[in-house]
Amino acid sequence: MLSLNQAAIALGAIALTFSSTYTQAKPMKPCTPSFEPGITATVADAKTKTALEAQIVIQESTFQETLRVQGATASGQTIYGGAFERPGRYTVTASAPGYRSTVLKDVQVSKAECHVATRRLDIKLKRAVSQ
Repeated sequence: MLSLNQAAIALGAIALTFSSTYTQAKPMKPCTPSFEPGITATVADAKTKTALEAQIVIQESTFQETLRVQGATASGQTIYGGAFERPGRYTVTASAPGYRSTVLKDVQVSKAECHVATRRLDIKLKRAVSQ
């Protein structure tokens, strides 16, 4: 049986261990209530770098979505976005009239601390060969 003095020392050691364990933890960043896109993309002509209006479709298993306009860059390129707060491995298909479609496979969107880690794609399309 422990004496009162021995019990107090043991409890003090436990409290010190507990407090040092938790005071060394990394402080958590406050999460924001925003709804972040998993994928954003811009599309341009591969040769001239001219911005293109395009259709961008993403697919993961049975999930499919056409990215929507989210804004524009400082140079006026349209920014498309989708897969909001949805981590996964996507196939991305971009197309525009007069251009060959481009397919990007295995585009990984990861979960970050609070939201998804947005994948930013800069897609270049090549002109279709006319016959």
